[in-house]
Amino acid sequence: MKNWDSYLKLKRERPKLFTGKELEIIFDEKIIKEFESETGREIGISYESPWRYVLVDLVRNREGKLFAFERVVPRKTGGVAVLPIYDGKIVLVHEYRHPVQLWCWEIPRGFGETASSALSNAGKELFEETGINKAEFSYMGQLMSDSGLTSDRVDLFLADVKEMSCSIANQEETEVISEMRFFSLGEIKKLIKSGEICDSYTLSAIGMWQLKD
Repeated sequence: MKNWDSYLKLKRERPKLFTGKELEIIFDEKIIKEFESETGREIGISYESPWRYVLVDLVRNREGKLFAFERVVPRKTGGVAVLPIYDGKIVLVHEYRHPVQLWCWEIPRGFGETASSALSNAGKELFEETGINKAEFSYMGQLMSDSGLTSDRVDLFLADVKEMSCSIANQEETEVISEMRFFSLGEIKKLIKSGEICDSYTLSAIGMWQLKD
């Protein structure tokens, strides 16, 4: 069992991550040690950083079979995404994403401060990535980037931008943003069709905006 005490500590701190409603999560150390001995898999926290955990749970399915299930859990909660609209146009940033080694057109998003409200974090992320600080926010719902891999959930806000004050100088050290641009809905559709917009948060946000009453 790897980092088992930290695994149990995370369970106590964030119990909703360990409910095991359909796949029962096993915490019996005897069963876990037997499984590890038979399979060579280690159960617990296989990796952790200031940003995330990689967990390996031992789970039992409905047929009683045991198997290891890997998942990624953000260390911080309070993720937000913001769809900014100014004068009928969508505001996107061009950001380099190291995991996929590509430049992507995206809506502003990130993890704010856990102690702050989602609305406050949305305003913070919007300002950091675009310099926009005058907007009216409305809540649109939650997004999940990859429910088969990560427990990430972010709160999505629509930002009705009242005044433009563009700046990408406030970005964090891990961010590489080259520019910000305004797109009409027609231009957005062309970028989606061409594959230039393929970020799941951005696609979901645009779709939810179009369905909004």
